[in-house]
Amino acid sequence: MGKKKVLNEFWRIEDSPSQYNLDGFRFHTETENPKGTRLLIQGLGCESKVIWEDVLTEFEKLESQRDLIAFDVRGIGKSEGKSESFDQIIEDTIQVLRKEAPPIQLVGHSLGGLVALQVAKKIPELIDSVILVCSNPRYNKKSKSGFIWRAEQIRRLQSICCIFDKVIPRSFATDFINTHPTVISNFTNMLNRQSPTNYSNLCLIASEADALTAFDSITVPLLMIVGSKDPSITLERSSQFATRRKCTVESIDGAGHNIPLENPRELTNIIQKFDYTMVQKKKK
Repeated sequence: MGKKKVLNEFWRIEDSPSQYNLDGFRFHTETENPKGTRLLIQGLGCESKVIWEDVLTEFEKLESQRDLIAFDVRGIGKSEGKSESFDQIIEDTIQVLRKEAPPIQLVGHSLGGLVALQVAKKIPELIDSVILVCSNPRYNKKSKSGFIWRAEQIRRLQSICCIFDKVIPRSFATDFINTHPTVISNFTNMLNRQSPTNYSNLCLIASEADALTAFDSITVPLLMIVGSKDPSITLERSSQFATRRKCTVESIDGAGHNIPLENPRELTNIIQKFDYTMVQKKKK
């Protein structure tokens, strides 16, 4: 297995007449025959270095030949600027990927899955597969109203912690909340670091995000991964979407909505198996 290392990295985004640095990381795999790039896209208002830390640890144990990269959207973590729209997030992601080595696999968690689908539709020549983690291509009415509620509460109180009583039980399985207080604390601390204005604006962006047309139209292999205890992105609803294009749905038993934090080992193994299966099919 080649040497691997994690590097802090900034990507420069050109948005005339301004420029912005997006903070993130590169998990570099030094192999003789690199197989491209895997972009990890985290969900609403989250920092890549928190959400994907344990996933990187698991990938370090495997024979993965893709570089892994991730970045924070504008206004989150150390990334500059502020997110204005769903389209802006998509275009920033495309700018990042045009500087990376194809073929590129997109792994999108939650809102990041909708971003991944739209990106795959816009630059199909760079993308070889998409993996949705706790993500459906279109939110239901309850989820959309929940995002609007979050935005209104945060703007009114100028505090992100005011939403935790409702959001945390919908973000993690109950058993995980009770047995992993440190993970929950780190997660809430991460959200509390964000600007209430930026986070509430991202909630409104999420309430309007949609990627169903992209889901139906992209032709690359697609995999959906859900947690059996996720109250928002359920196995039943995900399976209904999957029948539209006959893609596979994998369920991780006991996990809620934050699989990258709850069960990074099984998530990583599923991604690696999916990648291996694609390679074998190409050889035939």
